[in-house]
Amino acid sequence: MKENVHYVYLHLKADTSEVFYLGKGFKMRAYSDQRNKWWKNTVDKHGFRVEFVAQDLTEEEASRIERETIVKFGRKDQGKGFLINLTDGGEGATGR
Repeated sequence: MKENVHYVYLHLKADTSEVFYLGKGFKMRAYSDQRNKWWKNTVDKHGFRVEFVAQDLTEEEASRIERETIVKFGRKDQGKGFLINLTDGGEGATGR
């Protein structure tokens, strides 16, 4: 994967295949475990696997798709869905 090519990905519980997190990134971000405590607790209990929603995107395209998809699936902390994301997406810290 090229360094500046972005993607949007899902994290699914390894044991049930339920989607629980959505993000955008590049390089190996989809496989990183540098996440919030809620994510870590979920992964400790269920494990995780990665599926890609879209690839070969600009950062702007990835941000837009991330925001739209978070709205579609809804955030659990807002009582609107099942994602454990703590933001509405799009802001990220590319390169952090």
